[in-house]
Amino acid sequence: MTSPDPTLPAVWTASQERTLAIVDALSAEDAERTVPATDAWTVRQLVSHMVGVGDDALKDAVAEDLSPTWTQHHVDDRKDRTLPEIAQEWRDLAPKIRELLATGPAEEVGSLAVDAYWHEQDLRTAFPHVSPVTEDPALQMALEAFGGGLGDRIKEKGLPALRLTAGSWTTVVGDGAAQAEVQADPFELGRALSGRRSPAQVRAFSWTGNPEPYLPIFSMFGDLRPTDLVEQG
Repeated sequence: MTSPDPTLPAVWTASQERTLAIVDALSAEDAERTVPATDAWTVRQLVSHMVGVGDDALKDAVAEDLSPTWTQHHVDDRKDRTLPEIAQEWRDLAPKIRELLATGPAEEVGSLAVDAYWHEQDLRTAFPHVSPVTEDPALQMALEAFGGGLGDRIKEKGLPALRLTAGSWTTVVGDGAAQAEVQADPFELGRALSGRRSPAQVRAFSWTGNPEPYLPIFSMFGDLRPTDLVEQG
């Protein structure tokens, strides 16, 4: 079991505060905008999921498989609430979430900081004038988590090991020496590993070796997007 990471509460809080600053300025019409980075969730539904993750973490009720059924219950449980009401629930939960982040094993609770940051970026895709936050401590946490998941899938498929390189961060995922390498901007690579980029966009990264065997398993959430997603910078 890993020790607590004292930086996690601040990382999570920064993302929550940025998210709430966006949410607080939205109209009721804005709340029903579709979020391009997600599977047809609206802004209100996405924020419902973000709040639901924290609520379930406090109840020790996070599903191990992170299944669509689990994520959908966050939306369904809040379907009759307005976006301001959902935001207030998150504010009310925040002190206990920060306490959990400060005291829990980093390997277990660190996903809360990654989830908040990642979905914050999803939210930003609903508003073309709102740029993504491409530099944040949670980004490296995401790369490590998503890269580790890719490594597991590479092993399951019996594929050669792959080197991932994003700026100064690099790792080999899979068994043995790397037989291929992909290099990309850290934010772009992270977004691709979580399914927020299309096969064409992933092919356009800098590859050594053949990318095709890795594309069907590149995303931790199943298939890559069928269409390109370009986030405003």
